[in-house]
Amino acid sequence: MLRNNIRTIAGAFCLLAATGAIGAHATPDRTTLERAMIKAISDGDSPAIESLIKLGANADAHDQQDHTMLMLAEIQNQQTAALTLIAHGANINAKTKSGLTVLMVTALEGSPEGVKTLLAKGANLDAKTKDGNTALMAAAHRDHIENIQALIDGGANVNDRNKQGETPLMWMAERGDSNGALLLLEKKANPNAQDADGDNALVRAVESGSVETVKVLLSHGANPNLDPGMGHTPLETAIMAHSDTITQILKDAGAAR
Repeated sequence: MLRNNIRTIAGAFCLLAATGAIGAHATPDRTTLERAMIKAISDGDSPAIESLIKLGANADAHDQQDHTMLMLAEIQNQQTAALTLIAHGANINAKTKSGLTVLMVTALEGSPEGVKTLLAKGANLDAKTKDGNTALMAAAHRDHIENIQALIDGGANVNDRNKQGETPLMWMAERGDSNGALLLLEKKANPNAQDADGDNALVRAVESGSVETVKVLLSHGANPNLDPGMGHTPLETAIMAHSDTITQILKDAGAAR
């Protein structure tokens, strides 16, 4: 066991030298160690990660883009590396300066496997950014259907709202993704939720020009006659966009104005 530990630590020094981080006989500082850690994470080299941490690398260090080591592992779908970092104390709920958690970054840029790993290890599913956005909203924003499914399976609230009153369904409708909208609706997303400006998912779907998304929303109870406040109704929006097909679909669904 001791021999294996020595070999692994020696390998970490070799990694540092190979990346140009240190000279052959130098003592690595923390920045140097963390640079090597980024390389080890990219390679999925868990033994090197463990050795670098033993040498003093910070498992919660941030890179120049403000990603933590755990975020980097998840962005690259290196689940073994992620589990190694977590086992050595990496903060599973760490945030960037903009308030993005590890789970949010994974929802945006990572994989469903990463989402599942983090949730299994206790990541906070209900965390919000300063604007009130959640991991589910992040996944919806990037149209990551598999990540959305993993988050919902983990208990994400499909009707959560940010400070503007927006829901994940609104963001999915805005992207014109009928499959994503259907997934959320089947999980009881409210098709008639309105944001602070009176906007709703149906209006956003009309704006996107997605006929299928409009149909999905209407078939799941979207009201084409909701009071839009200071905005436009779905029908007005379709007429202004010269979308004859959507205009007719809305009229057939009972849109009056």
